[in-house]
Amino acid sequence: MRNYLIFILIISLKFQGHAQENLIINPHLKDMNWCWFFKGLDFKLIDCETPSYTKNENKYFTNLGEFSNYSFSIPLPRSINFFINGSFDAYCFSSNPIFPNAFVHNSRADRILLPKDGNASLTMNLYSNIDEGRDYIQGKLNSPLVSGCEYYFKVQVDKFYTSVPIINSFGVAFIQDSVFYENYNSLISDIKPSIQNKNSNWFYKNHNFIEGNFIAKGGEKYFILGNFKSNDSTEILVDSMKVNQLHYTAIYSITDLLLKRASPNLKQINLGADTTICANELSLIPTLGFKSYIWNTGDTNRILKVNKSGTYIINANYGCGIVSDTILVKKYNYRKNQLLTEETLLKCPNENISVIAISGYSNYLWSNGQTGNELKTFVPGIHRLSALSPEGCSVKDTLEIKNIKSMEPFNLGPDTLICSLNEFELRVDVKNEGITWSNGSKERSIDVKVPGIYSVKVSNKCYQVSDTIQVSLKDCSILSIPNVFTPNNDGVNDLFRIITDEVRQFKIKIHSRWGDVIFKEEHYKSDWNAEGVPDGLYFYEIEDVEYSKNYKGTVQILR
Repeated sequence: MRNYLIFILIISLKFQGHAQENLIINPHLKDMNWCWFFKGLDFKLIDCETPSYTKNENKYFTNLGEFSNYSFSIPLPRSINFFINGSFDAYCFSSNPIFPNAFVHNSRADRILLPKDGNASLTMNLYSNIDEGRDYIQGKLNSPLVSGCEYYFKVQVDKFYTSVPIINSFGVAFIQDSVFYENYNSLISDIKPSIQNKNSNWFYKNHNFIEGNFIAKGGEKYFILGNFKSNDSTEILVDSMKVNQLHYTAIYSITDLLLKRASPNLKQINLGADTTICANELSLIPTLGFKSYIWNTGDTNRILKVNKSGTYIINANYGCGIVSDTILVKKYNYRKNQLLTEETLLKCPNENISVIAISGYSNYLWSNGQTGNELKTFVPGIHRLSALSPEGCSVKDTLEIKNIKSMEPFNLGPDTLICSLNEFELRVDVKNEGITWSNGSKERSIDVKVPGIYSVKVSNKCYQVSDTIQVSLKDCSILSIPNVFTPNNDGVNDLFRIITDEVRQFKIKIHSRWGDVIFKEEHYKSDWNAEGVPDGLYFYEIEDVEYSKNYKGTVQILR
């Protein structure tokens, strides 16, 4: 007898759940028509269409009306089993001679599997110990696969009933056109699966998942599920109840198929970690190998040069989709005295000093080769420091170290006399030095009112100089009043001048011999030149305000 291995094509097209991204049509088997059902042992046919066969390029298809979008291989004498809601309430079969009586299994609750999602599951034989007979499920994709693109596939595989042998061989192949095999004894060996279950993944329990990624060759419109390994290559674990049986098969249930574009692990765009612009501009360099690039700035060059803070986003097209990355860029704020608080430092000759730079940076390097944020030196001159900021920017600063010069001697002047009513100023004209007077003052000058010996010390951190002066009192109340003056503008003795050792206030009156007041002044400044006054003898009255003394006398005017 000639045997046939048939693929049945199902052509319904609907989408559920996440079907907008699932390339498998009717992935949860929700869309179906019941062909017949039974209640108890009473089987009834309901609008079950006899399968029709059309030869087309040596490929055969069966039409089961509007049931889903799958085709099934049928190793005779079994039929296709569609298990609805976990029982045999309804499933399709054929009474055509090429499909003998439909295979009906006991509907005990412990042998029926509820689908994880949707309405039905598809049963298939993955192994037979008698021959290489296999069931394969062939389905059409929603759209052809794109060459070079990465896809992710996942399917749920469950034990159909408890006593089946356990295997670990299962795979899925993606092909450009549907296929048909007449001899079910022949293993499909000319098609290599794109995804193969790992040998360590045994189908012990229900809800086993076969999943993985693959790269499409391009144009694949169909997928085939099944065991692509020979009996010799298929590992099995046989139930002890079946060890002595002549014929046993591994029957499993298939449901919940998923095929979608993968997020490619090898096609990730990477701009690196958030960064800082240290110089005038920064180049953002994404990963190589993409067909096109576009930045959120509108630039389409791969490398983007930026000179200001902001968030930059790159979208890269790898031919099968778009990947993106985002980077936050900040521009570094350089400041004066960023590393050193002082620009100039004074020291004594041969003095060893320690300079501590501001902390919080790394990779400190001084111009003399020292590292760390502390400089120890006795050498004057320009010292440069560089370091890295926490953002990775190179920061530089400069310090000038100067030796303090020796101090020049100074002189308060010779010992001096002062009037009792006067103040005398002692002054030291030095800069950036410490001053200490003998009276405790720290000012540059002091006013001396009493006689005595006065000293001052001028010092810095390296040197000290000092000087001393003696101040004595003298009688400054004595006046010198002229008895004649010659106001003829010859520059000699032209004024009536009162001579004193100190400046003080005088009140003055000048009278004629007849007693007329011809000149009067409350604050006389020794500046009377007798203008308009004829030559002759005149009388004066002078009051010394500070010393409370009065003077009277005569003065002769001669021209």
